[in-house]
Amino acid sequence: MTLPKNASDNVSTLFHLIKNRSLTSIQLRQLTKSSYPPARIKNLKDLGISIIPSSEKYVSRNGKVSHITRYLLATPIIEAKKIFKQLAA
Repeated sequence: MTLPKNASDNVSTLFHLIKNRSLTSIQLRQLTKSSYPPARIKNLKDLGISIIPSSEKYVSRNGKVSHITRYLLATPIIEAKKIFKQLAA
């Protein structure tokens, strides 16, 4: 399974969730160049992908503590790969 060069944000997000099983909101923002990562997650949920959000503490380079969201892929990998192939086609 490879990521197409002209992949949409949904395909790219799903690819990385399948590969890593989870993404943080910071990683998702960098990956999709989106200013609102929950929109990407909602799009995947609308396609039938089950994702569980959880809150984590994050310490920035300057020492500031904040909370970020980690998105965990709950859909079985086999099912997620089927949806990925449909989206990537």
